Amino acid sequence: MAKKLPKPFVKPSITLDQGVNRRWKEVPISSVQVGDIVPDVGRVKDVQEIKLSEPGLNPHEFVRLTNFLGDRHDFSVGTVVLAFVK
Repeated sequence: MAKKLPKPFVKPSITLDQGVNRRWKEVPISSVQVGDIVPDVGRVKDVQEIKLSEPGLNPHEFVRLTNFLGDRHDFSVGTVVLAFVK
């Protein structure tokens, strides 16, 4: 039988995601949303889809993820990443 602690020694539990059911999944980079967590990036603050095209060169598309520290990470469209998502 588990021992129950007296009232002064019991701490309230804290949930950081406020009841949102999240899990780790492999997802295309284009489906990552603000608030998701990506390894080596952190919690995502901003997602931008960028298309570059210059005359004479092939157009290039990529997704830029910005974390809450302001660090930017660029991924080619179609890249699959592991993310902690809703």
